[in-house]
This record gives sequence, structure tokens and C-alpha cells, in this order.
Amino acid sequence: MLDVGMISVVIATHDRPELLRRAIHSVQQQSATDWELLIMGDGATPETDALMAEYDDPRIKYHNGPRQKYP
Repeated sequence: MLDVGMISVVIATHDRPELLRRAIHSVQQQSATDWELLIMGDGATPETDALMAEYDDPRIKYHNGPRQKYP
């Protein structure tokens, strides 16, 4: 395996916790172990917050900000 150093994966989310669970699982299954997963909620739903509370992996970081108003 090629050593590329720390890998950062960023996922934006609002309201698809079942899809987010699959995305998280995909990152966790990679052969590289030196990674961080940054999940940014855009006014994510309570179901998304509940899903994120299930994870106790220090490489996974979650921040849910207020919903942005887009033109």
C-alpha cells in the first residue's frame, strides 16, 4: 500500500441518515487506517444527530450547523 499520509474525507449532510451510515461504513472499510472523517450537517435532522451519537471513533468528527439559506 502506498503511504500517502493522513487522508481527510468530508461529507455534507442534511436529511439522509441511512445513506450517511453507508458512507461512514465505506470509509471505515478502507485499507488505509490513517484517516479522519469530517461530517458537516447543514441543519441536519434529529435522526442524523441520533445516528452520529452511535459512533465512538475519534477519527469521526461531526458538526451540525444551522441550515443555510440558498438562493
